[in-house]
Amino acid sequence: MEDLPANLDPRVTLQRLHAFVLTAEKRSPKEAADAMKMTASAIRQHLSTLDDVYGRPLLQKAEGGSWEVTEFGRKVLPAAQRAVHQWAQITRIGSTTVVVEFLPQHAYFVSPVAAQLRDRMEIKLAPLSEHDRDRSRFEEAVVGRVADGVSDLVVGLPPKSMAKLEKIPLYTSRLEAMIRDLGDESPDHLTLDEVAQHDLLLPPSAARSRELLEKALAEGLKETGTPHPVPVVEAYGTKVLVTLGEDGHGTVIVPSDVAYPFAKGNRLGGPISERFKWVPLRDRDGNELTQQVFVTTRPQPSEDVTKIITGLKEKVAELGLDVRSR
Repeated sequence: MEDLPANLDPRVTLQRLHAFVLTAEKRSPKEAADAMKMTASAIRQHLSTLDDVYGRPLLQKAEGGSWEVTEFGRKVLPAAQRAVHQWAQITRIGSTTVVVEFLPQHAYFVSPVAAQLRDRMEIKLAPLSEHDRDRSRFEEAVVGRVADGVSDLVVGLPPKSMAKLEKIPLYTSRLEAMIRDLGDESPDHLTLDEVAQHDLLLPPSAARSRELLEKALAEGLKETGTPHPVPVVEAYGTKVLVTLGEDGHGTVIVPSDVAYPFAKGNRLGGPISERFKWVPLRDRDGNELTQQVFVTTRPQPSEDVTKIITGLKEKVAELGLDVRSR
């Protein structure tokens, strides 16, 4: 066994590395502070100390107020993530708590399942940030935590590079547009040509649903010569998009599972939602634009993890989220 080095800098603590990793992943000292139950000023002090240690900044403030990793910070980040993940693994040794991570739009079906099972097992719900809908962030940070044993399962995008993880299909969603409900005069779908005539309210380009829409528009409009639409507003927060859509700023397009809570009669659908309906998008061949949602866990999950997955499948079926079964 190799001897540990004697010249470790005591200022490079796991807590400071954790602050760096969270700020890098969430692009915000404030969000990192909320996750670590600290103040934003304390996070910035941790980052400043690490900058002093390395003699150069790990992060820098970008346009729009978000924080980005510097070129040097990108060299440090993978090692810092591994250190934090291993630290979390060590702290979980002997723990029977099941850690469940999920994207914000999945809270409405994850929450009731956890509430139903919490008398039978210890469950820790770990909601992700809106920015984790970015495919690359989800792959590197979130799925990586499952692989490292920091969390036990995650609901969201399918992992690409983690071949040893178990990917369990949960349901298929489709892209839907929020339009005014005109009764019998309302269309039951929108074509891509029709979508191109609307002012659009969309998630940012890094979101998987936006990638799906942009690809379909590029393929569907090239033959007609219709100009490619540019969104008037981009936001990860669906509540923001829906509010703007209700006030007439444009047409919201999001996946059906994201739209579900905002439909009339559902949890987040207030009185004004009665004036709107959600309809699917279809390409030139009449096909809907769909994407799958998965549960990702390690191979041979524990009995408790399996119970949670079963509960999620049952809740999804109860809510009718899978568009293939409609």
